[in-house]
Amino acid sequence: MEFHLVSHERGGVALVLTPVMCALAAGAWIAALADGGLIAVLAGVVLSVGGVASGIVQARGVHSPAVRVATDQPCPSCEGTPASDRTDRPAIPQPIAPDALDARSVLRALLKSLKPLAPVIGAHLWVWDETAGRVRLTAASGPMTLSTSGSTEEGVVLEAHEGGLALVHPLSRIVSPGTCQTIWRYAVPIVSGSIRGVVSVDLDAEDRPDTEWLNRTVAWYRVSLIASLALHEATGKDESARSLLAMTRDVSRALMPDLVLSTALEHAMTLVGATTGSIMLLDPGSQRLRIAAAQGLPERVIEATSVPVGEGIAGWVAATGQPLLIEDLDSGGGRGRRHGVRSALSVPMFDDDGLIGVLNVGSRMRPARFTEYHRETLGMFARHATVAWRTARAVQASREIHFETLKALALALETKDPYAMGGTERVMMWASKLGRALGIPTEEQNALEIASMLHDIGMSIVADRGAPSHRPLSTVERGLLAMHPAVAADILNHAPALRAATPIVYHHHERFDGSGYVAGLAGEQIPLGARILSVADAFVAMTSDRPYRRAFTTSQALSEMRKSAGTQFDPGIVETLVALVESGTDRVPERES
Repeated sequence: MEFHLVSHERGGVALVLTPVMCALAAGAWIAALADGGLIAVLAGVVLSVGGVASGIVQARGVHSPAVRVATDQPCPSCEGTPASDRTDRPAIPQPIAPDALDARSVLRALLKSLKPLAPVIGAHLWVWDETAGRVRLTAASGPMTLSTSGSTEEGVVLEAHEGGLALVHPLSRIVSPGTCQTIWRYAVPIVSGSIRGVVSVDLDAEDRPDTEWLNRTVAWYRVSLIASLALHEATGKDESARSLLAMTRDVSRALMPDLVLSTALEHAMTLVGATTGSIMLLDPGSQRLRIAAAQGLPERVIEATSVPVGEGIAGWVAATGQPLLIEDLDSGGGRGRRHGVRSALSVPMFDDDGLIGVLNVGSRMRPARFTEYHRETLGMFARHATVAWRTARAVQASREIHFETLKALALALETKDPYAMGGTERVMMWASKLGRALGIPTEEQNALEIASMLHDIGMSIVADRGAPSHRPLSTVERGLLAMHPAVAADILNHAPALRAATPIVYHHHERFDGSGYVAGLAGEQIPLGARILSVADAFVAMTSDRPYRRAFTTSQALSEMRKSAGTQFDPGIVETLVALVESGTDRVPERES
């Protein structure tokens, strides 16, 4: 086993681990995952390796890594002999083995080993975050520590990481008459291959801490700390993979193309921590990309953006089929700078059937850099989103064919009654508008639209048995026609794809006061879809010509419906209809309170 000592221009010395020690760290980590009972044994092996390292360093006559002490002007009571120059230095005890290889366990063991030597108050383990360009806290132990929720460091910890040297820096001073107490932070970089981090120890001491015993003690735990950082990185990637799987499933459940795009964009931005994002779909005819979903961009930009394939960032990605990662957009000006985006990542959205568009994410943070890991993860997610979008398009096309077929059937039935021509489409239009205005779920909205088209399918069967359309109905004829909701519901119930519409059709002639038919339900016992259809059907009937009367005007029809609100119709739905008619849109205007 060998250790290489690398000298720095500033006189510092850093300990670089050879592949043998890296293998020991990896082995310890794997064993920790496989069998918790082996953790203590492996931790002891790791500490033994650290002891060998310390012995080799001393045997060659080389001191521990050089320490540069950064201090402010000391107060008079703090001036004196530095702790490292004293001859009464306590003997360094045997380090305590951590009981596990997670970061907190290693830090606890480190603090226990340091406690007999100095008044330590906390230890922190930091990892280098390439995305944010800073060190981020991953674990802490001790009575006075920082929160691990989003804590970052730009002081001595970041300086130690960038310089590759152990450093001591005063964090704060508490001055009182005759005394000057200082909180010191000792920071040491931890580097092995792609694993990069810093361990820091905080001490409450009058004088500068003894860096020699700090160096020697931390050296015992260096391999354990590397193993804990590797475990943290592996756990993070495992969590990211789980999140990616959950997001992919969520996108796949969306059955409408627009919903697929909006859901995919939201998850993509969460996946990489972006502040802006867009999905641009390719128009095969014009070969231009246009924004179909966006977050964090001005509305005018969303509406006006149209990028030819081959031009700009998104155009280049579409033309080449390759992802593109760009940093520091603000330094080069251009469109990214105008939107405040400093870093951008664009990936193609394609599958085996070809390209459908480009997924773009951006960050306004500074410093902020997307990584290769982000590029790979986002590219994989974009491919799944593409498949989900094509599936949703196919489902939508199938649904449209289904609806058009039902509409043709309804129109064919209307030909038996010239006064009913066009009524089905108007009923479906108003029922759909009411459903959207009332915010009913998508599945119920689909069932309502089917019921609107086929609610009178039983009428044609009953009418064929003698009910005339040129005069008012007799009592017997009224009783016969009252059966048409039950006849229609029975027909629909035999078609599995239409069963969701059955309760709406069956109950659409119920009255809000309970005096209707078929079941005599009242109030909210009547299905919401049936109450909506009842209002839409009555409004269309009132505003249509009949053999025995002229059509009501819109205002006359609304007035009659308001008179019947609470008896025949649901009052809330009637008011929603009035608001829709008066506003002339599909959206009910908000009333002033």
